This record gives sequence, C-alpha cells and structure tokens, in this order.
Amino acid sequence: MKRLRKAAASALVALIFVCALSAASWALSIGTFNIEYFTVSGKGAYVDSDLKELARSIRISGADVLALQEIGEGASLRYFLQRELKGWKYVIHENGSRQNLAFIWNDRKVRLLEGPTPFFRKDSFSWKGQNRRLFDRPPLAALFLDRESARRFRLINVHLKSQNPRGTAEELLYSETKRGLQLLKTSELALSLKGPRFVLGDFNTETVIGTDFPVLSLATGHSYDRLKVNIDHIGYLGVMPDGSWRLEETESAIARRSTKRREHPDHDIIVLHFRWPPSKKTGEPQP
Repeated sequence: MKRLRKAAASALVALIFVCALSAASWALSIGTFNIEYFTVSGKGAYVDSDLKELARSIRISGADVLALQEIGEGASLRYFLQRELKGWKYVIHENGSRQNLAFIWNDRKVRLLEGPTPFFRKDSFSWKGQNRRLFDRPPLAALFLDRESARRFRLINVHLKSQNPRGTAEELLYSETKRGLQLLKTSELALSLKGPRFVLGDFNTETVIGTDFPVLSLATGHSYDRLKVNIDHIGYLGVMPDGSWRLEETESAIARRSTKRREHPDHDIIVLHFRWPPSKKTGEPQP
C-alpha cells in the first residue's frame, strides 16, 4: 500500500511538472525601452562596460522582444548585440536624428516576418495657420512570429510628442494638441491591422485618451524615475488578457552614467509577460 501511495504521489508530481512545463511553454514577453540617445560613438557614447550593464538589465527583464526608442543608428545596435546579446537581432528605421525607433528580439524565441514599416511620415496638422509635421518619429510596425506557439503578432512602436514641464502655456498647449492627434492616428493604425497587436513605447503622458485600444500601465513604481511618472505603456488589440498577464518594471540605470540626482538611461524597461489564449476546440494556442 505504501508503495502504491508513493507511486501515485510520484505520478502526481510528474503530472504537475508536465502541466507547468506545458503552461510555461506558451509564454511570451514583449516590452518597451527608451534607452536615451543610444550610440557607441561620439558624444555621450555608451562604452563597453555600459553595454554589459545594459545587456544584464535586458536579460533580467525576461523580454523576448523589445520596442526601443532614442536609438542613434543601426551600427550601434549591431555592435551591442554582437558583443553582449548574441542570438539577438534588430531592425531600425533611421530618420536622420538621434531618436530612431527600432526592435530587438531573441531569435531563438521570436522571428521577424514583415517590416518594419513607418507610418504617417508625411502627415501634418494645422497650428495657427501653419502646417506642422505630425510625427517627428513616425510609428514603426512589424509582424513577428512566436516560434514556440506559431502565433503571429504585430508590434507598433511609438514615441509621442514630449513636453517641457517648464514651458509656456502656449508651448504646453501645442505639445498636448500634437500628442493628442498622434494618439488618434496611432489608434487608426492599430484598428487597420489584423490579428493580435500591441502598441507600446514612450507615450510621454500618464493619461492615454482618444484611443480604441486598452492600455496597460504600471500599478506601482515609475517607468520614468526622475519625475516619478508612468509614461511608458503597452496597449493591445485582437487578444484578451487573462490571469497570466503580468506587467513588470526592470531598473535600467547604469552606474557610470548616473548621478544621485538623475539616472541614465532615464526610462526603465517595461515588459508584459503573458500566455496566448487556448483554442476553443483543441485547448492549444492557435497558429
């Protein structure tokens, strides 16, 4: 009898272990990270020791794919990944500034299928009788494949209009107007795409309004520590959250680049960990 109970207990432990492995096998982690004028050359360059700390933070975050903001150039990303994150890949859209948008991903977990594609590059809006460019940093979209579950998903990387808290009333109004119109266009883009998609990045506002997609923000902590605010968010469409969804923050400050008064990079890494919903027919994630 004891032997039977022991065998039954062992079988139960094995079953729980297999179920845990099965649940974990569908996990995916996507995130956003404003690295703050990332470059490995020239003024303000990230040196090799900085890159090592940066890679460590990305690994700790558990991200499989990250939307990046404020990237100087593709060559710097390539050097970083080859040196510190082997097996990772990148794509970037360079717009002639130090604030390019990019994606990096662990190629063992995720594969790029399509893109990246910048949107609304020529869009403008009227401000006091003058035409102004709507997006200085056009939203960047790409289609990815979660290798393990064979699920496709789209990411839309955004870096919306910032504002100077000490600006004049007119400057603040201009920033808020431009950012509001950017949110409307981003929502239009998200609605035009199919399948699971996530809108993630530096929204430069704590309150995201005017969109047709729900937005996840940190419940505790701050994505931008200097002002103690949450301006980095992850929106979603075409997929429903469940109990597996978890949003986490990973500190990204690099000791050599930071002071007691201000951290650099000034944003933290925000990652959403989740599992794909099962198929109603088979109980397995749908391709």
